[in-house]
Amino acid sequence: MRPFEWVILFLDLLCVLWFMFSVEPSRKVRGGLVVASITAVAVHFLTEGYRWHMLLAYFLSMISTAWTFKNIIAAMNKRRCHPKIRILAGATGLLLLLIAVSLSGYLFPVFKFEKPTGPHAVGTVSRYWIDSSRRRDWTAGSPYPRELMVQIWYPAEPQTGKGKAPYHPNIEYLIAELARTFGLPRMMLSNFNYVRSDSLASAQLSMARRHYPVLLFSHGFNGYRFQNTFQVEELASHGYIVIGIDHSYVSTGTVFPDGRVAAAHRLDHFTKKGLKPVLDEWVADARFALDQLSRINADDPEGMFTGRLDLTEVGYFGHSFGGAAAAQTLSVDSRLKAGINMDGFPFGNAYLRGVKQPFMHLQSDRSVADVSEGELASMHMTRQKLQGYADEWNRRMSKICKTGLIIKIKGTKHFDFTDCPLWTPLASWMNLTGKITPNRVHCIINEYTLAFFNKYLKGKESSLLIRPSPKYPEIVFRPIYHARQ
Repeated sequence: MRPFEWVILFLDLLCVLWFMFSVEPSRKVRGGLVVASITAVAVHFLTEGYRWHMLLAYFLSMISTAWTFKNIIAAMNKRRCHPKIRILAGATGLLLLLIAVSLSGYLFPVFKFEKPTGPHAVGTVSRYWIDSSRRRDWTAGSPYPRELMVQIWYPAEPQTGKGKAPYHPNIEYLIAELARTFGLPRMMLSNFNYVRSDSLASAQLSMARRHYPVLLFSHGFNGYRFQNTFQVEELASHGYIVIGIDHSYVSTGTVFPDGRVAAAHRLDHFTKKGLKPVLDEWVADARFALDQLSRINADDPEGMFTGRLDLTEVGYFGHSFGGAAAAQTLSVDSRLKAGINMDGFPFGNAYLRGVKQPFMHLQSDRSVADVSEGELASMHMTRQKLQGYADEWNRRMSKICKTGLIIKIKGTKHFDFTDCPLWTPLASWMNLTGKITPNRVHCIINEYTLAFFNKYLKGKESSLLIRPSPKYPEIVFRPIYHARQ
């Protein structure tokens, strides 16, 4: 919760307790309480912004302020309000306060990211790229060129830029799309409006080094380029330039500079058409991004990145389908030196072509036995068919990770590998995230991601990649496994 939200709730609590226990504060105290309540609500509205989650608290502030006026007190004394009525009304007020705290502070918080642990401040800028050699998207009949929005996070000079960047530059559209994806009312996600990242908007690139290694990031189906803010900011703080790609028409919240919206297709649109053309398009997006990085490294039109990118040390990581895109791209493009798949099925034929670069798979903690009959029915799948799917996963990943490793994180589910655990504890109740706390799982993911890229892009060894660490008992090293033929 934000500071003035706590102030409002505290003042409401004082008034409720005074009313319950027949405490009549002095005229000065009553006047001070009126001024404090009005001021707190006004400052909160002007500087922090109102939230529907706080409606009950605003209502109590209004009632409490009215109660403190002298004429209301006098009227109450004339009628000699019965103690039982006072207690009942006070208990109702306390219940409303509890609901307000639960909604605004627990269920729908203005969530915050852990401070990046690296030595650098983090800056961020958006770029708009056009690939005139390809059509807008893979569906037939599109006459327009392929357009991409990318986000760049980088080591920055502190105290530069335009202040902390918002979580997403088109937050209202992102809220609408996420609400549609997860079947939630838009108002339940309105807390996103007030979330700020730890990145400085348009800050100057740090002069601590002449150039920095580069990482590409891809989201999953209906994800978005900011969905792993917890991770990209940490990497940038440790000296990486991270390029997050919105894969247009499969991403959520993508808006081009002229205001056009690249609405995401629904998942069933792809399952009917097949996933191969989508994967091919994402691979082409990533390779085009590498081409663009070469161009701006030679001559950045905005001057920021000219000669500052170390394109001999480039990695690629992704979540879900974005992880499959990472493996597939590594298998066809030697410019990439290392890759990570975070809990994505290895679609494509990278396992047949072979991935020669080091590759790591971070896996959630779920087995076929954990899937309920209800979940199987919702997936239109039998347990036997799901087991075959798991065996195929093992077979493919064992080939892709020949020069890497497979790590399972106990207590996690698929969306723990994104910012989703921070949104609301309802994510766990909705079976999107596991029992492990958000800060803990994000710390583990960041430690292992950083250790992996540090080893293969910067030549820094880490024991985390050799054996399980007592610091992280949640980690299980999975042996390379080959399914029975």
